Amino acid sequence: MKRLKIGKRKETLLQKPNLNAKKLETEKPISETQRRLNSQLLLVAQDGRPYEVKVLLETGADVESRNKSGTTALSVAARHGYTDVCALLIGWRANVNATANNGMTALMRAAWYGHTETCALLIENGADMEAKDNENKTAAEASLVGKTTAFLKLAAYVDSSMGKGSFRLFLSSFNKCFGS
Repeated sequence: MKRLKIGKRKETLLQKPNLNAKKLETEKPISETQRRLNSQLLLVAQDGRPYEVKVLLETGADVESRNKSGTTALSVAARHGYTDVCALLIGWRANVNATANNGMTALMRAAWYGHTETCALLIENGADMEAKDNENKTAAEASLVGKTTAFLKLAAYVDSSMGKGSFRLFLSSFNKCFGS
């Protein structure tokens, strides 16, 4: 039997701990069928088709499945303002505070594109109004960057239906950006 010679550089690489080892051990491999279901879920959520979303979830699609950029079906539906699809996904226990690779949450995406009803649904279901993306922006700031009126509509909604404390929390995330 031949002995393999390993140089010093390769030995060092072999001795370093594999940081992904624990992650790989705990994750179950995804079957091709599961991968297809998850992919379809993201597509029908993006198209705003609640019936198909429900069928896919009942068939076994993972409500927390993500695309390559780390975006969940809830975030995709929120970005397009499909409040009914978002409500369905939340009913299936989708994480309202899940972040994509860029740090954006479903609330940030909905605010950026001015979908006030969707923002309201997400806030009612525990979306973190102070969460920040990788550019250090909150949902309130995202609504301004997206040049939408969602910020003003959301401020009015939060004030009227969730109480003054929630309104102050919402405004504080905005004020931190502009130092007001």
